[in-house]
Amino acid sequence: MRKLRKLLAMILSTVFLFGAVGCGGSQKDDSKGATSQPAFWTSAENIRIGGFVAPVPANYYGDNESYITVERYQELKNAGFDFIVGHAETGFKSADVLQALECAKEAGIQYVVNADILVFANSTPERIQEAIGSTLEQEGCFGAFAVDEPQASRYATIAKLWEKYRLATDKKLLINLLPYIVEEDFPMYNATTYEELYSAPSYEAYIEYYCQQVKNDFISVDIYPFYEDTSGVLPVYTLYEPWLRNLEIVENLAIKYGREHWQCVQG
Repeated sequence: MRKLRKLLAMILSTVFLFGAVGCGGSQKDDSKGATSQPAFWTSAENIRIGGFVAPVPANYYGDNESYITVERYQELKNAGFDFIVGHAETGFKSADVLQALECAKEAGIQYVVNADILVFANSTPERIQEAIGSTLEQEGCFGAFAVDEPQASRYATIAKLWEKYRLATDKKLLINLLPYIVEEDFPMYNATTYEELYSAPSYEAYIEYYCQQVKNDFISVDIYPFYEDTSGVLPVYTLYEPWLRNLEIVENLAIKYGREHWQCVQG
């Protein structure tokens, strides 16, 4: 158990729960005149569980062995993960990425390639297919990780990439957005206004601008709700209350725009 905990601590820093949260409503059972549960709650097929960070290559922590092995990926599969996002291993053609894809395939989970795919925003779908198509077509590939926590000022470039990418492949394009930040936490981000944080007048506008400009089929947000305060004699576990408001804002806009709602569970 100690070995497993150490391993998981080394290879995972963030766990996400990804699901079609924003696309389901209650279903009317006409035969009984009552409202039944939505399909989301009755079908595990509507929930994906993914995580950061994928097993790392050799020497990432100084002198570690390579964790890009079928055994490590099998442990992820056994723990219930559907996919894992690359981090230390980057590039669509690197040996580490290709090895990770093969391990993911063997273990029966999927892998998201971490690469600077925004450089293809001004390319043609044919150029994207030529440059990275062979990697995206791998059986173990879930898609590509495009950008983490962009400001709204980058949406135009992201939208251009998405329009080209979707014509080149049907694999996912992971775009992970900023969380809802309350004004009292602005100093942590070296900001004094929402405009500085998001390039938008509010968090609602930040998410809505994304839905209006980027036609991706899901909204992904990371925010970490559970905290441990160790300043007292005994540790106190607390909930970061803005997390609830974050869920509400994203879910309402996911429903409005017909997007899936992908949400962080905890880091």
